[in-house]
Amino acid sequence: MGKPHKKKDQEGDGALGGGASESYERSDDSISRNSTQEGPTLTDIMQAITATREALEAKMDTLATDMGILRDDHRRLTERVTTIERETAEIPPSLQTMKESLNRMETKITTLENRAEDAENRSRRNNIRLIGVPERTEQGRMEDYLENWIGTVVAPERLSPFFALERAHRVPTRPPKPGTPPRPIVAKQLHRH
Repeated sequence: MGKPHKKKDQEGDGALGGGASESYERSDDSISRNSTQEGPTLTDIMQAITATREALEAKMDTLATDMGILRDDHRRLTERVTTIERETAEIPPSLQTMKESLNRMETKITTLENRAEDAENRSRRNNIRLIGVPERTEQGRMEDYLENWIGTVVAPERLSPFFALERAHRVPTRPPKPGTPPRPIVAKQLHRH
């Protein structure tokens, strides 16, 4: 745009009264300069401004949408963290209960193991282990054979009148190879009260 310049009034004392009056006019040479120089016109500049504004508005809309998505994600994450914190706060009391229950169970298991070992040891007290009895000497039931055999080896007055065998077998149950020593016999005494 052209610069206004002062032009002296041609009439001298002029219409404004005494002295010379000044008026501002637009210089015609500035308008002609725009039309002859190569550069953006006012229309080009306005179009560029409008395009930039529209691009900025589109980016602002995209940013607003992204911010909305981020807010929703943040809200969901906050809810999840709150839920996890609440559930985590409930865990310690239940863990304590589980620890107490586990301790009780371990104590009970130890007691039961001791009882089982004691019962096994007591049941073995009534076992008789015979070594060196030749293979296949027993005819029929092993229990009957051993009761007769023990009655001949041990004096009858030393045996209880209630002496009887509950069961008897050779260990291991598979027959040995020829030339190997005979298998031991394990017999369990019948316990009568």
